[in-house]
Amino acid sequence: MRDSGYFKSGQEQLYYAVHLPGAHGKPGEGIIFIHAGGGNRFGPHRMFVEFAESLSDKYVCVRFDLSGCGDSSGVCQEGTTSHQDDIISAVHYFRQRYQLNRVYLMGISRGAYLIYQILTNNEMPVGGAVLLSCPVSSRKAAIGTFSMRLKGYGLKLFEIRSWKKLIIGRVNIRYVIHSLRLALSLNRRYSPEFNPEGKNGTDCPMLFVYGQHDPICAVSMGFYQRDCQQRGITWKRHVIPFANHSFFHYHWKDQLYLVLKKWLHSHRSGYVENSGKGVVNAIISE
Repeated sequence: MRDSGYFKSGQEQLYYAVHLPGAHGKPGEGIIFIHAGGGNRFGPHRMFVEFAESLSDKYVCVRFDLSGCGDSSGVCQEGTTSHQDDIISAVHYFRQRYQLNRVYLMGISRGAYLIYQILTNNEMPVGGAVLLSCPVSSRKAAIGTFSMRLKGYGLKLFEIRSWKKLIIGRVNIRYVIHSLRLALSLNRRYSPEFNPEGKNGTDCPMLFVYGQHDPICAVSMGFYQRDCQQRGITWKRHVIPFANHSFFHYHWKDQLYLVLKKWLHSHRSGYVENSGKGVVNAIISE
């Protein structure tokens, strides 16, 4: 079953698509997917659509476009708090609309970063969060990402089809330049926001998932490990072997889905393996 429409966040109208449990399902728990910067409700390579379709037998699965993205109104401005406001509005709106007792958030890249900032700086009615490729500002990550993208574009110069596209003007040079600039901006785009004095965060477990070949993996995973320990957050981590930042290969996506499903089931059934504030939890086994 599907539902779609618009909900309001500030002055903007945000488009959503919801996958609902069938007649024999028991709605009560939901997952809200948060896309990356410049992305949309489909997720990378339609990842969110596939996950929502597979999980909707047990969960109300919500996908929506942040303001200025996809079919939502507004202007996409990464340096503002508007997208954080969008996510907060979505949690409250869909909890009430579908009478959800528990809500999980799942985001990728900038979407994961936004979720982390919201949960560590606000009290939210959220039962847990899955953070894929969650970034943090780092010179090392910026250089690694820039080098990886530059190498990828360089390899395409050895492909005949790439030269054909270049000759007939079908290569988007502006996009290539924009992509390389974004890589370098990793040095400053994701600076952590610290909790204002007297303001409480959300006490919920978090799952961090990275691709082994993602240039941000080691730096980001190390930062969030330390930050979670300092904040007393219950957390787990998992690394998908050989995967990249967006898990674009179907094999990596399948592995990611199994990790996600196992983590959700552990919380749905009330059993959380090796959980505890300030404890480094074991990596989920394959």
